[in-house]
Amino acid sequence: MWLVSFFYLFVAIHPLCIYAVPPGSSPKNKYSNTLEYEPWSEPQPEPRARTITISKDDWNEFWQAELRIVNAIGLQIDSLHDLINEDGICRIGSYSKPGTYTGSLLWISDAVDEAVMNMGAVIDLIRSNSQPLLANSALYQFRSLQMAEVIMEGIEAFAEALQIMVEKYGDYKKYILDTPGKEYPTATAGVPNLSGLLMAIFSATQNPQTENYIVPKNGRERFLSRWRGMWGRLRSDRMLTLGVLIPFTEQPWMKTAAAQRLLFGFVGPGTSLPDRTWESLAKGLRDWINCWGGPVYSVADMTAHLLGSPPDKSRPQWLVAIGDEPEDPGDSKEQVMIDNLGLILKARKSRRGNLPFEQIFDTDRQ
Repeated sequence: MWLVSFFYLFVAIHPLCIYAVPPGSSPKNKYSNTLEYEPWSEPQPEPRARTITISKDDWNEFWQAELRIVNAIGLQIDSLHDLINEDGICRIGSYSKPGTYTGSLLWISDAVDEAVMNMGAVIDLIRSNSQPLLANSALYQFRSLQMAEVIMEGIEAFAEALQIMVEKYGDYKKYILDTPGKEYPTATAGVPNLSGLLMAIFSATQNPQTENYIVPKNGRERFLSRWRGMWGRLRSDRMLTLGVLIPFTEQPWMKTAAAQRLLFGFVGPGTSLPDRTWESLAKGLRDWINCWGGPVYSVADMTAHLLGSPPDKSRPQWLVAIGDEPEDPGDSKEQVMIDNLGLILKARKSRRGNLPFEQIFDTDRQ
């Protein structure tokens, strides 16, 4: 019973933990403003004093220097497009297309909602004395009406967590599908998409008269806050699933035939649950979260650690003389990053080893 109580408490407070240590930040820099920033909201125009103006030539030079990194980020966004669209294995699901509904997040949520109603009917029978408590005790392995009600609270908390996930990830999906990758949108696949992605990352706009680019000084952070917000939600929901939902479904009273029958009454469009168990639902949710995790982490991580910054000529450019030839430290640093991209990626791979995407959740703090 303590597990059920802890389960209900965790569901209530776990959204407060979602920004623990997002990719690309450190414990000393938590970007606390992201708690107020919804990842799908439209960015507000920046005052001129907080923007930099970059000439078309300088922007194109920056674009060429960063093309490899932008291409890698674009491929990760393409991967997400494939995974979360209506036919993807990490889909949210839709009632309008039954073929994409079975096995989706919405399908799991509806199954648990149905179980809540069925469990409520069982408790009503016990309270009305139309079915002896002894018979239900043998079926469900609870010793009292109070225990049955506590179990009911656990199932309700499971359902509530899933309802929140359907809503939140539905909003994330809209934002992701509106973000250009390399191949998406297909009508402008390739260079046009990657150019649009670079502008999206820095929240840049182009003045149609002067052709100069206007870039908010916090443009990259605004883009990162959205992806860190998604990553934080994924980490939190995975903690909930591994630490509470799966252990809850592994309890003896959730493995009885009677407990499984709470799910058998659910029949979605074109589907039923004859072989579905509570444990398999929770583990299916875990796999669904892992499916999103890899690409979301990679986009945030590469944007924070590998992508360079646009040139800001409003700041003094200090030159350091080495022998008779001046050197611009800024340009040198950017060129070294590009020239040694292979070494950087190799080092990052060595740091984690050949880990599957789901294990990134447990290694990103290292």
